[in-house]
Amino acid sequence: MEDSRCRTGYHVARILALCAIMGTCTSLLGCADIPVIHSPQPLPSQSLSTSPPPGHARVVFFNTSNRLLYGPDGTDRVNIILNGNPVGSLRIHDYVQIFLPPATYTLTLRHKDVVIFEDEYEIQVAGGDLFVKVWCRPTSTRYESVDVLPPDFRTQFTPIR
Repeated sequence: MEDSRCRTGYHVARILALCAIMGTCTSLLGCADIPVIHSPQPLPSQSLSTSPPPGHARVVFFNTSNRLLYGPDGTDRVNIILNGNPVGSLRIHDYVQIFLPPATYTLTLRHKDVVIFEDEYEIQVAGGDLFVKVWCRPTSTRYESVDVLPPDFRTQFTPIR
């Protein structure tokens, strides 16, 4: 009787170990980074003191994803796409500044965490500055327009290259 229980325990332990190994491999493969995208047009100066050209508004996208949830496994990258055109890829505490004429734009945000999550939104660019906070969620990528940049923005965020 003891012999069969020992064998059963041994098999359960092997199954659990195999599940743990498969889960780890799946996580590592599934959480692989999303490809970096670049704007086909040269980006303007990323200095926030640069003035937009006449007839354009400043738009600053910045990534505030949770470093503990998305930093360690490299799933923190958010790809920014406007009207189907790549703008850039932001890691946590990265930003990108662009200048756009006033209009309504389709904003596509992508990040990868096991699968690629792609979300589409419409944003309105009017006169003045538009600050857009983006972040990863477990099953989506979100954004929020904010009136001002965070107080520590200049010391905590860096422009993409």
